[in-house]
Amino acid sequence: MMKQYCTPISILCTVTTLLLFAGCRKEIGVIPPKTTQVMPAGSYGEGTDFYLLNEGNMGSNHCSLDYFNHQQGTYALNIYESVNPAATLGLGDVGNDIQIYGGKLYIVVNGSDKVEVLDKTTAVKLCQISIDNCRHLAFWNKKVLITSYDGFVGVVDTSRLQNGAGTVFLDSQIAVGREPEGLAVAGDQLYVANSGGYSPPLYDNTVSVIDLSSQTVTKHIQLGVNLNDVQKDDYGHIIVSARGDYGATAPSFFILNAVTGAQIKHVEIPIENFTIKDSLMYYFTSSYNLQGQQQAVTYETFNLRTLTSTDNSFLSREASAKIKSPYALAVDPNGDKILISDAGDHTSPGSLYWISTDGAIDWQVQTGEVPGHIAFLQYTN
Repeated sequence: MMKQYCTPISILCTVTTLLLFAGCRKEIGVIPPKTTQVMPAGSYGEGTDFYLLNEGNMGSNHCSLDYFNHQQGTYALNIYESVNPAATLGLGDVGNDIQIYGGKLYIVVNGSDKVEVLDKTTAVKLCQISIDNCRHLAFWNKKVLITSYDGFVGVVDTSRLQNGAGTVFLDSQIAVGREPEGLAVAGDQLYVANSGGYSPPLYDNTVSVIDLSSQTVTKHIQLGVNLNDVQKDDYGHIIVSARGDYGATAPSFFILNAVTGAQIKHVEIPIENFTIKDSLMYYFTSSYNLQGQQQAVTYETFNLRTLTSTDNSFLSREASAKIKSPYALAVDPNGDKILISDAGDHTSPGSLYWISTDGAIDWQVQTGEVPGHIAFLQYTN
């Protein structure tokens, strides 16, 4: 029998009505708390709950948190303000990443210069980490590692992040390249993508490799321009995406040896976003360039075991035609569903699409503004 947990949904049900009458924030674009039945309760078997972080536009303070409960078949909008009613300004300005580590949920809020630390099961706020211009998260040996566009990786011991700790400051900083974005841990090494995003067309083109035991940079690997995401697979690879310069240099991705950092392959596919499950890397291609010309978006997979493109779309033509601006991409680690968000016009509420193995849309639901990042909630005994 599956163990029962006190989830954000159960808390939401007890406070949503009171909050709606007491008055939520009234700015245009803020989505009030709402729960939608998206599938019959109990119909998703061994699937996984997840959080979705809506970025909101810069300066709007519209960052928000949604939650999907796979047992109840419900999708709840803007749960953070319901679970944490004392947070009168909500999550803050521009959500940039969301990850779960141990018993905590970490949310990077770039424009508000902080990482919110929540209980992973209830979404109750425990404390926050102060870090300027924060971007992305990784974890190693009970430490949280955070990239900052100020040119460093911040390090905090997670044992300090307890309920009531208030604002926690960094334990240390590790200088890397210009405007670092994504990062990934492989053994005792950290791979950090440096973008140089503040100084186009003079983008950075290096990955900084850090020995985490000594917190020192051991090498810089030159790759493509405007590096972005970094992920590790199960085959000893580090995958690094490059956004290019939105002009002559198209987006692409690089495959590195996770131990040595040596480049194994450069794949000249204009990748925009990607996620990994088992041997497959799911990705969609870029839809824009510097001239604003509309590009055709494709939804394909790359086999990381054989290092070959499959040339197969994981999305049906009918489903692809419905998505205006693909943004977040994830695959349920336990179930068989693919999740794609649509940011639409990037100012109105977005949409989340639930895709079956045949590429069709099983259901879709409204999200907050610019639905950007997904974290799956998995319980361990």
